[in-house]
Amino acid sequence: MQTSLFVGALYAILTAVIFIPIALIVLAVGAASGSGEELLRGAVGMVVLAVLAPIFYGLTGFIFTAIGCLVYNLLAGWIGGIEVELENSHGELQSQTASGVPTSQ
Repeated sequence: MQTSLFVGALYAILTAVIFIPIALIVLAVGAASGSGEELLRGAVGMVVLAVLAPIFYGLTGFIFTAIGCLVYNLLAGWIGGIEVELENSHGELQSQTASGVPTSQ
């Protein structure tokens, strides 16, 4: 669950960082080239998208990461998870399995 929350928040923040400046540029170009009711509709649409896009990407990032973590946990239980081996400064090799249990070799 923690991974899903992190990825969802990351997607929402990155989408906002990328999309809001683009929306401002589109609004500026629209203001320079249009007028009246069309300009107002375009501005309202861009503001709505600037608000909804980060929310949408955050939620979909959360949902699909949760599904991915669920699938990983099921597979790791059946066929084994990811194992990481690290060597400390004394040359001792240490291994840690996906279950979080460190083992020394």
